[in-house]
Amino acid sequence: MPIQCSSRRRCSLLFFLLSILVICPMQGHAADAKLATLTSAVESILKMTEGSVKLSEYQKKLEEVEATVRKAGGLAAEQQGHVDKILGYLRTARDVMEWARQHRGKEGNYTYSESDKEFNAWFSRYPFLRGAIMEKAAAGGSGTYDPDTALTFLWDRAEKELNELKGEAPGGE
Repeated sequence: MPIQCSSRRRCSLLFFLLSILVICPMQGHAADAKLATLTSAVESILKMTEGSVKLSEYQKKLEEVEATVRKAGGLAAEQQGHVDKILGYLRTARDVMEWARQHRGKEGNYTYSESDKEFNAWFSRYPFLRGAIMEKAAAGGSGTYDPDTALTFLWDRAEKELNELKGEAPGGE
């Protein structure tokens, strides 16, 4: 049965209300699809970290994730905050991998210097990375660092942020 309107104003109001009902779910669906695409991209890079990871492969995957984030654009502020944290962890992990490649000692140890600006920047931004120090550097000297532990810390935090972005409890509960 067709809807009949007795006045132009009522028809306009009815049309407005119907368009809200149709458009709002579509916008929600688009946002859900965007979020699903982002979380899938992040899950793919975290999946590759479960085994041995080559820096070149990790860098390529990270660039894909960054491109996906750029393409998705306009997220809600809270979602964008999670994405920014995830990207920060993933980028720092790349930097740690690069550092490890350059600082591996003859005995298989990784030596860092107390004056290393890159280290100080990491420790300033992510104090938990100090937990990967195996032998603390003496004032002005050098110490031993475990990049594998640092990577685990970073990737675990990225996964935790991902779960929060997806609205899941930590640990996927």
